[in-house]
Amino acid sequence: MKQTITNDGVGKWVTRQYDVEKAAGTLQYTDDLRFGPELLHAKAARSTIAHGEIVSIDVSEAMKVPGVVKVILGDQFVHRFGLYLRDRTPLAVGKVRYVGEPIALVVAETEEAAEEGALKVKARYKELTPIFDPVKAATDNSILVHPELDSYEHVPFIVPQPGTNLANWFRIRRGDVEKAFEESEYVVEEAVNCPQIAHGFLEPHCCICKEDPATGYLTIWTAAQSVFATREIIAAGLGYPLNKIRVIAPPIGGGFGGKAGMTIEALCLAGAMDPDIKGRPVKLHISREEVMLTSWVRQGYVARIKMGIDKDGKILGIKNTFYFDTGVSAEYGANPVRSAGYTSTGCYYVPNVWTDSYAVYTNKPFGGAYRGFGLPELMGVMETIIDIAAHKIGMDPVEFRLKNILEPGLQTCTGMPMHNHALRKIIEKVVEKVGINK
Repeated sequence: MKQTITNDGVGKWVTRQYDVEKAAGTLQYTDDLRFGPELLHAKAARSTIAHGEIVSIDVSEAMKVPGVVKVILGDQFVHRFGLYLRDRTPLAVGKVRYVGEPIALVVAETEEAAEEGALKVKARYKELTPIFDPVKAATDNSILVHPELDSYEHVPFIVPQPGTNLANWFRIRRGDVEKAFEESEYVVEEAVNCPQIAHGFLEPHCCICKEDPATGYLTIWTAAQSVFATREIIAAGLGYPLNKIRVIAPPIGGGFGGKAGMTIEALCLAGAMDPDIKGRPVKLHISREEVMLTSWVRQGYVARIKMGIDKDGKILGIKNTFYFDTGVSAEYGANPVRSAGYTSTGCYYVPNVWTDSYAVYTNKPFGGAYRGFGLPELMGVMETIIDIAAHKIGMDPVEFRLKNILEPGLQTCTGMPMHNHALRKIIEKVVEKVGINK
């Protein structure tokens, strides 16, 4: 069936949903939903250290706060969750792995009582040495963030390495890269680093959960970008059938990937599913400070690249090692590792490729989805290295790019033939319009 493609939408106004309500300030976000006097509020007491064994947690003073209904600990809600690799519990169980990890959930009649109760939870730890550098974490197995990694369930295309801090390892081997380096006139080696980055959305995470005590059905109202993924993660972690879980996402105040999958929903469920609370809705709304310190980030990374170039400026081989700092949990962070690996030569033809791309556990907040999902990081690295290499071999950066473009018909680093594109024309047009070299 022939499909007709038109350009009717180009250059025209687009009417977006909720614009009028946003301008008027009447749009109802998750935090604006009202549930009446039955609503309970939850706040998390959080770890003050990055890595340690929990010796004791004292909730006695928290329970004395007027309005506090229950304080829930990790051993009362032992379920593992994860999108690709089930490596996290909503509340710490036996051990804390990053500053700000929830160690107790205080549920109260008011938000103020929940906050006061959370501040009164006292924990004692046996501190362990934390690890923050992804390169060190990937190469030194003396400090393990997840010693029990071999027991975690995961999807087939994620390849964790038990006994290490590698949550996922993606690799490409094409041609003979060492021979390519031997035959190269120039060999350029560089490293590019980037820290973890917060999403910076306006609306902090907010979630309301309720369990029907008669049927066991769960209803979750949450500021989530991907409700079906959220539902599937929760169902798998709880061992629930999908048809017993309903996830409702009101309009969200920005996400950029930071509200994809499951963020605070399981923590809120720890309150809503407690036997002493079941049947009442429980609301968990975290503060801006909590978002910045404990919520999802884009993974930081260290990229090490070695490039072999012949006397005419053609790239003969490239060896990439990418260390993605996925923090304490792989979550969405396991997948950008694959994206970066698949595109590890950028938009250039390289006949010999050796790529290792790692998702590395560290004692930091966990890595989540972020705009571009591994591709902007990789493209930024590649274009940086292309500029550095061009200057080192004494060639104009534009000429170097044009000489090495992945032309239609050539194969990518995974062996896929490149389809038709206009990259050469685009680069030439940019040079013309910007006036480069004039």
